[in-house]
Parts: sequence; C-alpha cells; structure tokens
Amino acid sequence: MTGRWTRDAARLYASGRAPEEIATRLCTDEHTALALARSGMLPLAVERLEQLLGDEAAADDWIDARVADYVEQDLLDPDAALMVIALAVCAHDALVLARPGQQWTVRPECAGDPALPQALTLTARTGPQAEARGSDGRDGEIDLYLLTTYYRLAAWHHEGQEV
Repeated sequence: MTGRWTRDAARLYASGRAPEEIATRLCTDEHTALALARSGMLPLAVERLEQLLGDEAAADDWIDARVADYVEQDLLDPDAALMVIALAVCAHDALVLARPGQQWTVRPECAGDPALPQALTLTARTGPQAEARGSDGRDGEIDLYLLTTYYRLAAWHHEGQEV
C-alpha cells in the first residue's frame, strides 16, 4: 500500500499539486505527504526516462551524467542533485531535459490555444533557448521556460547522439 501512496504522491507533486492538497487526497498530514512524494520521485523519474529512452541502462546513464554535472558545476550534494533531476524529469522541465531530437507536445491545459503548434521537435539548444520545428511546419526559437510551461516531453529520438 505504501508503494502506491508513494507513487501517487510523487505524481501529484510532479503535476504541481501543493503538499496540503496531496495530504488531503491521501488522508494524511502535509509532512508525510511531502515525504511520500519525495521518496516516490526517483522511481517515477526513472520510469519516465525508461519510456522515453528505451531502457533502464540509458535512463540510469542519463541521470548519472546529469547528477555529475550538478555536483561538478553547481557544487550540489549528490543527493540534492538527484532530487533536482528527479523532480525536473517528472515535471517535464525543459531547462534540464531539452535536447535536439526530442518531440514536445502541448500540455492538455494549453491545447485550446490556436497560437501554439500541437507539437515541437527540437533541432538545437543554445543556452536558455531551443530551436524547434512546429507541427505546423514553421521553424523558430522558444524560451525553455515557455517550453516547460506549454509543452511536455513526449518522445526522445536519440540514436547516434549522446543523451
């Protein structure tokens, strides 16, 4: 039962739900809800990356490389870096995830906006921007914050490139 609660709490937390809302849904206190969400975040992140990258080894390699980046470049503790990565994966955070070859689809809550292409395929990343081709055939740049806000990672075509 705890495994299911942990997974449910992590999914709610990753979708932006506040700890008090998670606590209400799971009939527990906020501290327990947050602890459940955090402990379920890494397995949920690995599961999502396995779906996108095709296998557990690729997901583990990607996570290990990103943790090493955060430890070396940002001087984060490895456990803190792992939590940052796990949360970023679960939340479809483009600042951490965006790589050429990925396809991002519009989030359900933004699907009615006619100004947004239904999908974007990233062709390059330059700092906090990505170059993309929209499902409407137009090329352009998108800020990674806006990519995170309006889209979620749907597919990751990584053959022949480092993930």
